[in-house]
Amino acid sequence: MLPCALCADPHASPKLLGTALTLLGGLAGWLAQQDQALGEVLPAVLVALQSQDDKLARNAATTVYRWCQHASLATRLLDRHRAWVENVLLLHSLAGGVQQRRGARALCGSAAHTA
Repeated sequence: MLPCALCADPHASPKLLGTALTLLGGLAGWLAQQDQALGEVLPAVLVALQSQDDKLARNAATTVYRWCQHASLATRLLDRHRAWVENVLLLHSLAGGVQQRRGARALCGSAAHTA
């Protein structure tokens, strides 16, 4: 069992939750071998991804990114937690996906050229 602030209270202090997310991102190798612990944190990470606190949502996105960079954890997520992965992809799509980031970069680029 994985004791963490994220699992215990997904609505706790955003700073505490951000720290928990950062730590979870670094535990990709361990989580790849701990299906029970992984199953316990996935719902909380999904909640954090939808947070109105932009920094907390970014921390959650960074955690997911770090997990996806770890081959065995990414495989485990696809094999055993496909519904969770599909929910993450849906959230990403609803938020504008990659196109939104490209638009923001283009906007920032044009603002830099006019300054």
